[in-house]
Amino acid sequence: MKRCGIGLAAMMICVSAHAIERIHITAAQVSMDDAAMENIDARLILSADDKAFLTLDADRIQPPERIAQQTGSVEQLRFRCIDMVIREPHVGCGRLAVSVNASQLPPLAFDGSFTLQTDSGNLRLTGAGPRLADQRLDMDVSVTGAQIDAALTLPATPLPTLLTFFAPWFELPEGANLAGDAALSVNFTTGPGSTHANIDLRVSGVDFQNPEATWIAEDLALDLNADIDLTQQPLAWQARIAGDTGQFLGGPVLLDLARNPLAVEAQGAFDGQTLTVSRFDSHQQDLARAQGDALLTIAPFSLTHARVELETLQFPDAYTSYLQLVLVTTPFNQLTTSGHLSGALTIADGLPVQADLLVNGFAFSDESRNLNVTGVDADVHWAADQTGPPRPSWLSWESAQGWGIEGAASRVDFAAHDSDFQLLQPARLPLFDGALIIQRLAVEHAGETQMTGEFAATIEPIDMHPVSRALGLPEFSGTLSGVIPGLRYHDEIMELDGIIEAEVFGGVVIARQLSISQPLSRFPQLRADVLARQLDLQTLTEVFDFGNITGRIDMDLTGLETYGTRPTRFDFSFHNSPGDRTKRRISQRAVENLSNFGGGGGGVAAALQSGALKFFDSFNYKAIGLSCQLRNDVCLMDGVGQARKGGFYVVRGRGLPRIDIIGNQNRVDWPRLVSQIAQAISNSGGIVVN
Repeated sequence: MKRCGIGLAAMMICVSAHAIERIHITAAQVSMDDAAMENIDARLILSADDKAFLTLDADRIQPPERIAQQTGSVEQLRFRCIDMVIREPHVGCGRLAVSVNASQLPPLAFDGSFTLQTDSGNLRLTGAGPRLADQRLDMDVSVTGAQIDAALTLPATPLPTLLTFFAPWFELPEGANLAGDAALSVNFTTGPGSTHANIDLRVSGVDFQNPEATWIAEDLALDLNADIDLTQQPLAWQARIAGDTGQFLGGPVLLDLARNPLAVEAQGAFDGQTLTVSRFDSHQQDLARAQGDALLTIAPFSLTHARVELETLQFPDAYTSYLQLVLVTTPFNQLTTSGHLSGALTIADGLPVQADLLVNGFAFSDESRNLNVTGVDADVHWAADQTGPPRPSWLSWESAQGWGIEGAASRVDFAAHDSDFQLLQPARLPLFDGALIIQRLAVEHAGETQMTGEFAATIEPIDMHPVSRALGLPEFSGTLSGVIPGLRYHDEIMELDGIIEAEVFGGVVIARQLSISQPLSRFPQLRADVLARQLDLQTLTEVFDFGNITGRIDMDLTGLETYGTRPTRFDFSFHNSPGDRTKRRISQRAVENLSNFGGGGGGVAAALQSGALKFFDSFNYKAIGLSCQLRNDVCLMDGVGQARKGGFYVVRGRGLPRIDIIGNQNRVDWPRLVSQIAQAISNSGGIVVN
């Protein structure tokens, strides 16, 4: 009984049809090789015109183990043949009905016909298999000698209905939406020492969205063809995927197959637990071409190994497909890009272990932000668990402009491995008419809690006119220069060794004792001292449109502490520079503004707007100064001495007409004071005192 599909029928027709009209066979069990059937009931009814009616029922079938893993146990088999024709050596059935119930499959049914030549053993079986929605799976099976050829065809069927058939092995996440059709064609051939299957699958009009809306397909169409050699383990396979219709969103990746048609070819092996991709070649027109290999474990799923060689990644389509969604919340979300890059990536145990990147002629711009970077080239190498010296990398560009900042051609040579980065030689980055020269830059354990870093640089003198424009400040003269002997990062604290110095407003501004706690957090905490010496008040007040004041002052901002961008503590004061012998004058508008800060604005403003004082544009003064100790959002105010009738001098007048500005509020709300200063700077018409 080697031919289990036709053995029982062949046995029955060996009996003379003229001698017997009915055959009834029952058996508790029939075994063959590694398969068995239980509670069998077979009946054959013969008629005088050589036609017959054949039935076969079995309550339980145990298929071979390799099949049982997919189907489970077969609980019931029903076989019916009506209009069976027996004319030896020809046996045929015009109306055949077979149904099978298996524990891991939905009910299966087949309707069709078959013909059998008993002398040669040739069999032909045609018909329709299980019903899926309004479609049936067409089947055409032929057995010729030791060869079996089977063709299964499923016309376009709604995908949701098709997935119900595969529910034992696959199901959509709860809340996911799916629409579209799938058409399937399978050709199966087996013979002496050889078993092959060819699968053609076309999905079209696919609309899909998972509950989180991170995986979305719209009007997607794909063609899949696979050749599988089932002869031995592991199974050998080849596959081809092509698509030129629809869009697909997976995380931050957006693929437009109409714009960038996809073609993928791959080959490998599968042993039931491990999927080996010995080679794949992927091409998307005007976007990317890559090849490589991979090794995947199915349960639990993991990427054991992968090697991807990126032959080319072309812009601007690469920006639209791979970068724009990542940058959507940044100022780089509307870039115009060009150029291309190539590289290679190696993954082991699900993690990248080596990456190489070559960039050629990359450029990006955004007219709305006056951003334009051209001629970007790079040769970057990175590896994890570096044992020897890291391979050197470099990055260069021809020009850079953005947000008012202008830079010229530059190059940075560096080495990167694990989570470490190190500058290999000093890098000069031109900025406006000067430059930032980075002498030392090194980072260890980047992105980790134990991250450390060092930075040292020199600032070649830069004209402050374009710098102030770029920062959105009123334009003022001076130069920015200095030395940053060391900037260290450790224990989530960034500390400055030395000072940063700028020559502005005819004087010098120095920042020292600078440190920032948790600089990468949402609310960094800054500490610093900022000192200014010999600032020209006339230049300073003209720049900020505060009203005109002449003379020179010193400023001290010590013990500055901030939380995020909000100051929480500092000691601030300004006063005339010691030894300053320049002419000291103050305009009416400057008097009004300083009066407001000191708390005596009403009386001073009234005096300036009435009587003889209103005919004077400016006044001589002897001394000017103001201080604020910020504690708990309150400024403890003081000036340049105590006034005779109480309060403190902000400005002590000299000569005639003489005007003094006296502050009478020692405690001032800090947010209110900031608002008054901003209003004074922005209101060219002066402060209106009600």
